Amino acid sequence: MTKGLERALTENGYRKMIFSEEQEGYRIYYDIMQSLVNAVIFVDAGKYNTDFVNSFRTSMTLQMGNAGYTTHYMTVVCLDSRSTAYTSDLSVARQVCSDNAFSWIYDVSEKKIITYENQVDDFYGLRRILENASDDGVPAEEANQVEYKRPTAKETFLRILEAIKGAPKVTLALIIVNVIVFIICTLTGSLLYNKGAVGLKLIEKPTDIYRIFTSMFLHVGIAHISGNMLLLFLVGNVVEREVKPVIFTVMYFVSGLVGDVAMFIEEIVRQKDIVVVGASGAVFGLLGVLLALVVFKRVTRESMSVNRVLYVIILSIYNGYSQTNVANGAHIGGVVAGFIMGVIFCLAKPVKKGEKPNEN
Repeated sequence: MTKGLERALTENGYRKMIFSEEQEGYRIYYDIMQSLVNAVIFVDAGKYNTDFVNSFRTSMTLQMGNAGYTTHYMTVVCLDSRSTAYTSDLSVARQVCSDNAFSWIYDVSEKKIITYENQVDDFYGLRRILENASDDGVPAEEANQVEYKRPTAKETFLRILEAIKGAPKVTLALIIVNVIVFIICTLTGSLLYNKGAVGLKLIEKPTDIYRIFTSMFLHVGIAHISGNMLLLFLVGNVVEREVKPVIFTVMYFVSGLVGDVAMFIEEIVRQKDIVVVGASGAVFGLLGVLLALVVFKRVTRESMSVNRVLYVIILSIYNGYSQTNVANGAHIGGVVAGFIMGVIFCLAKPVKKGEKPNEN
């Protein structure tokens, strides 16, 4: 990465991110626009490491999310067409671009962006910055330099739609349905809760079994649905990419089913009527699946080690027991069911020799 390119970025509002530990071959810049953070990861093709990129993105997304920001990413793989390593570097860069639509190849000697059919055309004006940066740091065609313009509301909206298109389809569909149902419940009062909640005393005849399914889409309050949907998005985004949509859907609903059965057992043991709504059993099931995928190294990234996933599961269950009106039996049942299904999946479909595990 040239000094001229670094200067061009900073002159156009980008800030350089400082790491606690320097990662060789990486330079990361970000720009804050109201509630959005646009992060650009520049990496030398010969130094590209999927684990580091994914770990960084996960960490930054969580940090910025806690601060109220949504983060968008662009990866720019830098290479030099005059270098003897150009052929191997280009192969690496092509693979990165085939896996991620929001990535470019940048030839530092030619100051040229290389894109393929599935790549985005621009990233908040970044193309102009890269193409006009000169080696000495003075923008090319300085006399004709156009003032940097931030994207309009329409451009921002279209960008968000593009990001949504890249999200796992089943995970996204489940979130949308849950949110729509929650809005309907908010407008109609207790109608759907009366018809869709589940509990042993509510299953008076065989046809009432439908409540096990409908209860997974009902939530009480903003905090309830926000917590479940955030966890569904974060975990589902990883699990669905690995196990694929159909199996993911089965795992989700089976976990919810087993979670409800576990809650029925809790009712009997405690001899207390319990009425439950929420997707927690199914979502905790995905946590169990994720644990299995990490144990079998089907998902490999620093931010998702066995210890970390276990910590999240234990902390989540502990938080449930520290509160009232929480169906902890459903949480535990979902985790156990998810882990068992995850183990079965990994044993039935082992990673082939030479095949890379999911690092997305």
